Amino acid sequence: MKKSKYSFIDFALPLYIVFAPYTLFGRPVFSLYILFIYSAIVILLNKNIKIYLHKNLFYFVLFFTVISTASILRRTSTLQIGDINTFLNPWVVFLIIGVTCTDVHRDKFYRVYTVIGIVAMITMYIQSIGLFVFNIPAVPIRLLPVQAEDAHFWGNFEGARPSAFFTEPQAYASYMLPLLVFAINKRKYLFSLLIAVSIFLSTSSMGILLVGIIFVVFIFQTEKWHYKFISIVVLGLLVIVFLFLPVFQMAVDKIFTTDFFGTNIRLTTGFFIYSTFDMPDLILGIGAGRQESYVENNLSYIPWIEHLINTDRVHLLGFSTAVSRILISAGVIPCVLFFTMFFNMFKQEEKTLIMLLVVIIISSFATTMLFNAWFLFYYLIFFACSDKDKSSDKYFIIKY
Repeated sequence: MKKSKYSFIDFALPLYIVFAPYTLFGRPVFSLYILFIYSAIVILLNKNIKIYLHKNLFYFVLFFTVISTASILRRTSTLQIGDINTFLNPWVVFLIIGVTCTDVHRDKFYRVYTVIGIVAMITMYIQSIGLFVFNIPAVPIRLLPVQAEDAHFWGNFEGARPSAFFTEPQAYASYMLPLLVFAINKRKYLFSLLIAVSIFLSTSSMGILLVGIIFVVFIFQTEKWHYKFISIVVLGLLVIVFLFLPVFQMAVDKIFTTDFFGTNIRLTTGFFIYSTFDMPDLILGIGAGRQESYVENNLSYIPWIEHLINTDRVHLLGFSTAVSRILISAGVIPCVLFFTMFFNMFKQEEKTLIMLLVVIIISSFATTMLFNAWFLFYYLIFFACSDKDKSSDKYFIIKY
């Protein structure tokens, strides 16, 4: 039997996230549209291929883009070039996932992903030793030159928290979490432990909490008691190490002092902004890309917002998590479809993917993972690993 070769996407997917933050002459070095062009080449040059378009994801994208665009027209009656790009971007992401999900070879992708993950993990350990032992600032390593307008993405932590060659600690954690899911399900416990500790070293609150949740989900999923026992021991060791080693004190303090229900920029600001809408906007949203201008025009009387407007951190007014951004941009209907999609996925997928799905759902409440590089990374991994023939009724299948 002839062995399948590595595909372009087997390499591109794990590398895409690493190089996505970089721009050259104002344009991304590794753009979403490179993957779109590759998808077009796959369609044009290959025969007898199948394109799997997930039905629930299609309905979510359809209602999100249509309602969001209608909401913009409802308020301004005109569309700008940026609005057209905002409308097209979800469809580009959707089509890339549909075309390339069959081009990802699960084992080969895992090997490439593992190599890059190990390099990132070694870098994280070296940075952490330098920071916590020798007090050397753990400044993010820039693999390519960074444009001046993008420098603020890289300097926010001033080396106080290690992040390897990612822009911030949370980006490192988000990159390593799917690898942790794969490693645990392959029963690679030592590798899993090393990944988990490296995420702890990043001090990313979301990453640390998701590590614990991943192990707990695996403990409940696995039917063999010796695997349950090993997982409980590993999780217990992680908890002990995390709580009692001084090196993790910063991470412990960060988790216990995080304002999960107040005006935390990452977690709750988007929901707070949505709560200020009038009834039509609560139902239909205000349109994608309109959050920052809405806040400046309608909420500038609030002290902490007024403070941000008068600083170089004004861009944070446009920050919202995936779930709150759906509500702000397009209202209730796309949000219901978003969670309906997850509900249907839970009913049909294998255990490995359920664990990854839990990570995606929680991340949707804590990160900006919506039609961006992280969305493509996570959802493409999910659909590439899904048994599409077994659940073919969940897809629009286009044959060429």
